[in-house]
Amino acid sequence: FDSEGAYGEIFHPLRSFCNAKPTSVVIHITNRLQEYAHLKMDQFTLKIQEVTAAVTSKMCRLASSSSEESSSSCNVCGTEFYPLPFFHFTGNMFSASCDYVKDLMPPSMFERTMNDIAGD
Repeated sequence: FDSEGAYGEIFHPLRSFCNAKPTSVVIHITNRLQEYAHLKMDQFTLKIQEVTAAVTSKMCRLASSSSEESSSSCNVCGTEFYPLPFFHFTGNMFSASCDYVKDLMPPSMFERTMNDIAGD
C-alpha cells in the first residue's frame, strides 16, 4: 500500500477531470482490496471481479448519472457502502457523477479535517 494511495493523492486527477467535465460519470477501480488480502488467490480474484463488475455495470453507471436518462437520485454507486470507520465502498471502487465529485473537498484537506474532528 503506497503512501500516494493511502493519502488520497490518486483522487486529484479524478477531481481535475470532473471539474473540467461536470456532466460526466467517472469510475474508480483498483486491484487493491486490502480488507480481503487474507483470502486465497482464487477467492481474492473473484472478489475483485465481483466489485469491478458491479461498479462498471450499466445500472451503477446510470444510478450515478445526472442525465435525464437516469431516474435515480444517487450520485455515487458501489457494491457495499460502509459509514464506519469512514465513508467508503468495498475496495474503494465506485462510479460517481462528476457533478458530485467536483464539489468534494480535496483529499489532503479531507484527511486534516477528519483528524481535527476525531482528535487524538
